[in-house]
Amino acid sequence: MDKIKFAVIVIIITIFVNGINCDSDCDCKSIKELQEFMKKDLYENKFEISKMNSRLRRLETSMRSFTKTNNKAPSTESGGELSTSGVNSNETKGLGSIESLEAKVTAIALLLKIDDEISTDVTKTKTGITSGILDKIETKVTSLSLQVQDLKKTNAVLGKVVTKTLSAEKGSRKRFESVFTNAVENINNSVGDMKIETESLIDKNSDKLIERFDKSFKMMKDDTVNINQTLNEEINILTDSLHSLTEEWSGANKNVDGQWANWSSWTSCDVTCGNGRQLRTRRCTNPMPENKGKDCIGESLMSKQCSKESCTVDGQWAKWSSWTSCDVTCGNGRQLRTRRCTNPMPENKGMDCIGESLQSKQCSNESCTVDGQWAKWSSWTSCDVTCGNGRQLRTRRCTNPMPENKGKDCIGESLQSKQCSKKSCTVDGQWAKWSSWTSCDVTCGNGRQLRTRRCTNPMPENKGKDCIGESLQNKQCSKKSCTVDGQWANWSSWTSCDVTCGNGRQLRTRRCTNPMPENKGRDCIGESLQINRCSKESCTAFKSAFSVTNPKFYSSINGFYKLTFSYTIYQYGNDFSISTGTYTCSKSGVYHFSVTLVKKRSSSRVDLVSCYLYKNWQTLIRVRVDPTDDDTDKGNAAISQSIVVNLDVGDTVFLTDCSNPPSKYMEYWSSFTGFLLYDNN
Repeated sequence: MDKIKFAVIVIIITIFVNGINCDSDCDCKSIKELQEFMKKDLYENKFEISKMNSRLRRLETSMRSFTKTNNKAPSTESGGELSTSGVNSNETKGLGSIESLEAKVTAIALLLKIDDEISTDVTKTKTGITSGILDKIETKVTSLSLQVQDLKKTNAVLGKVVTKTLSAEKGSRKRFESVFTNAVENINNSVGDMKIETESLIDKNSDKLIERFDKSFKMMKDDTVNINQTLNEEINILTDSLHSLTEEWSGANKNVDGQWANWSSWTSCDVTCGNGRQLRTRRCTNPMPENKGKDCIGESLMSKQCSKESCTVDGQWAKWSSWTSCDVTCGNGRQLRTRRCTNPMPENKGMDCIGESLQSKQCSNESCTVDGQWAKWSSWTSCDVTCGNGRQLRTRRCTNPMPENKGKDCIGESLQSKQCSKKSCTVDGQWAKWSSWTSCDVTCGNGRQLRTRRCTNPMPENKGKDCIGESLQNKQCSKKSCTVDGQWANWSSWTSCDVTCGNGRQLRTRRCTNPMPENKGRDCIGESLQINRCSKESCTAFKSAFSVTNPKFYSSINGFYKLTFSYTIYQYGNDFSISTGTYTCSKSGVYHFSVTLVKKRSSSRVDLVSCYLYKNWQTLIRVRVDPTDDDTDKGNAAISQSIVVNLDVGDTVFLTDCSNPPSKYMEYWSSFTGFLLYDNN
């Protein structure tokens, strides 16, 4: 029972550690899996408790049957307990003493005390662990704590039953005491180890802590398995002993020699491939030796060889051999070393060794004197003509070997040639040289000269092509200038009417170029320009004007700084944008612009105020007012400047390079005005 209680305590501590590991990216997938694991262990523990209760009930039944069927056995006056009176103390079996009962109770109490110590250490450990992690499993821990309390109560009841049962079996009692003593010692050792680990919990990093806790828990679980196995064996022995007691009290205190029980089944082969071993055991329990009976004769353990299918063995390289000697006596050479795939060799479709079995490296001795030798001649080149006679070449190089370390050069020629011939060539004609230029063909003014060439260098043969190009060339020449009177060329067409509405003009021209007057010849007589009146439909007058005041901001608009205004005095035509401070021409014509700047009145000095008026990023005028150059420059001062300028459609006019900010340098009645005087039509 204490085995199960101890296992539950181990589970609780494992939950704390695994909880930490889960938040530290361990293999467990979720807290839910951990909870399922806890539930499963709890069900297994309940099943173990049920089995032990069943066994103990059978023991109690056997004890009652034993008491009823053995009337000759002496009893106490109360009739409730077995007594040892009338039985030889050296041969009596199954009778306990008060001291032994106290020892059992003491052992169980010690286990309960250890449980309390473990719970205390767990509480201390919880304090050193991040509270956020423990909250995830706090509910399960509370539930398991209630289960532990139930197990403690069940343990107290079972302890009384075990005490009654053990009082009937002295030999089993001693073995049971030994088991409990060893179990308690192992648990004390595990608890001591766990205390040490708990004390170092805060100071050690989580990885080392988890590793040591896992090791400690494994040892505790191993002890639990050993206790469970031992208890099962002892309960079986108790059952057998009760049957034996029944036979002995029915009539005889005989010496019983031990006999072997049946052999257990053979264990599984202890290898998955190749040769291994199987084991089987038997116990001296059929019957056990009693009353100084002889022990069983023979072995309790047998083994035999077993084999599985042959193991796949991958090859591994043996060590490299030593390097060979350098393969030259002078100059540069190579050294080699090898290794074999024999450590082990690949077997049963195992993989061969991976990598090279041969390695080489460069080595060198003192430099050798090497005389040059010719390499082989190259192949003859193709004949260097496609027809007729030509030549072929071949070469060789002094590289077999090259002369080194004052060795001699190769002797002989590196180039050879021989004559070759092809079929008769088709000859394309080529021009001979040009003849001399002829004399100029005029006596005055401009004339021409000629020259010729013939296709004779060579002439075309064997269906060759004729010469390509001209056989005759001419060029201009001139003598003394001739007197030439000028003559008019034809009139040009009339131009379009130069207005889109109202009255306008059309023009046409002619030039004195047919011919031009030369060498003191006469100019053409008459006009070179004629004008004709034209008319369009009546025009509608175009108007465009604006006037703004109260400078507002000086800011970047489309990458260029401009002065903007907040109040429009007058606007006609919507050509001025108050948001950008820009006038955009929509009708080509002559415009008037004026700028009035009023310097700010201030208690502190305002040095000057200025702006530039731009047309299409070019300066038109600069407006600047600077009345004084000293600290008395605190009052108002104003200046106005105007300009008349011609604008085409799309031209822009705006103020820039102004004193900034406007509110500091300019009075609000500073203004900017513009309007169309007349259009270009």
